[in-house]
Amino acid sequence: MRFLVALVFALFAVSVPAAGQPRGVDFTGVWKLEMSGAPAQSESRLDLKMEGKTLTGKLKTPHGEFPIENGSAEGQDLFFNVVIQRDEYKLKTTYRGHLFSEEIQFTVEAGERTLQVIARRDN
Repeated sequence: MRFLVALVFALFAVSVPAAGQPRGVDFTGVWKLEMSGAPAQSESRLDLKMEGKTLTGKLKTPHGEFPIENGSAEGQDLFFNVVIQRDEYKLKTTYRGHLFSEEIQFTVEAGERTLQVIARRDN
């Protein structure tokens, strides 16, 4: 009987993740970005691929597609840069995000501006 109780306890402990540790998050997929104050017509999408802790992908905007750089993810947090370049114009942006339920809340640093951006999976 003692053996059976110990076995049940061991199986339960293995099947339940430790408290406070988020389960593995896979950011792979297409995410629709919503920027506060931006017109609805200027939709942007983030196409991400996650391998281990490395993120790659593209930011797709009405003005073109831009690759993400230095992408990484750990738990529910992700980070990457996007360099927006058109002709002589060049702007490095930094995206720092955290997954809350079904959306990523980003703080985006673009030059001297800081923006709040919400991303939701594009189904």
